[in-house]
Amino acid sequence: MSLIYIDSFDHRNWTNDGEKTTTSHQCSYLYSRHTGSQGIRVNGPGGPARFFGGLGDSGTIVTGFAMKIDYAFANDATYIQFLGNRGSQREIQVGPKSNGSLYISTDAGTIGTSAVGLIAVNVWNYIEIKAKMSTGSGVNGSVIVRLNGVPVISVFNVVSRRNQSETRWNTYDGISLNANGSNHGDYDDWYILNNTSSGLIDSYGNPMPNNDFLGDIIVATVYPTGSGSVTQLISVPGNVSNWNNVNETASRNAGGTILDTAPNLINYNYSPLSGSMDLYKYQHISMSAPGIIYGIQMVPAVWKSDTGFKGFSSVISSSATFVTSSREPAKDTMNYFSQMYESNPDTPLTGWSTSSLNAAEFGIIVKD
Repeated sequence: MSLIYIDSFDHRNWTNDGEKTTTSHQCSYLYSRHTGSQGIRVNGPGGPARFFGGLGDSGTIVTGFAMKIDYAFANDATYIQFLGNRGSQREIQVGPKSNGSLYISTDAGTIGTSAVGLIAVNVWNYIEIKAKMSTGSGVNGSVIVRLNGVPVISVFNVVSRRNQSETRWNTYDGISLNANGSNHGDYDDWYILNNTSSGLIDSYGNPMPNNDFLGDIIVATVYPTGSGSVTQLISVPGNVSNWNNVNETASRNAGGTILDTAPNLINYNYSPLSGSMDLYKYQHISMSAPGIIYGIQMVPAVWKSDTGFKGFSSVISSSATFVTSSREPAKDTMNYFSQMYESNPDTPLTGWSTSSLNAAEFGIIVKD
């Protein structure tokens, strides 16, 4: 697995989102670079806000995101941090300066700066960062920053971590976002991957390693549109179809205030029986060649009301193949659980095509 995480922020209201919830996050249609979808806004003050935890076991992490700054920014006003030492320390920081350049800094100070005038106010740009952690006491780390597909900063043979006992990003490390004072930054279409090649080919027969820069991508969110081939969970309320309980989107007014949260915790599906399962049909997507689907991420919202352990797994039914994820423990409060699938289960060495994705069904199964 090399693609770790993707997010369009369309399905989130940041009210009940586990470790990703902070008071400095907002989601709204106002903050997206796509008409009719959401983005995320990070507001100051309050210091860095942990956005993603769990970089996995890898020496190199690559991340990309669309970013827009709609204020006359100052140096270090808005930035992205890679957190190491079990997520407690800043290792690498990337952000804009007041002259429109980008910079890279570590605990030792600024280690790289781009040309000036690259970042303008109120303009969406796609930024990608590749961060290799230095090993032991060696000065062998590196950081590369790309802007709209073009490398603008490349620094090599640097110390890119503070704890010399760490040699790899791990499951406790993460990424944080920050805005100072009254400043804020808007983000959309985020991806995170490591440098472990997936060995896949795309639907056109070309290599799709998913372990390097993906370029300016779009992350789309789709919702259930009908019942799948299995409906075993119990609907609450009983007069609503199961799939209709799980297709809510968050709605907001023009000022960004939440009017209706997603998911709606009044309408839901449940079962006390291990092995009970629901599958749903989803919205179809269309994409012209040479577009590539790098992966899909299922994000069910789950909680438990019983005492003791209760678990679940995500489920994909694709043609003749039926697969489940590893068992996840449900919590007493609602949380999103992300599971990534880079390939079609029918053809494990090949990435998804639009036809295979549109034909598949997705859901969950209760597992005690």
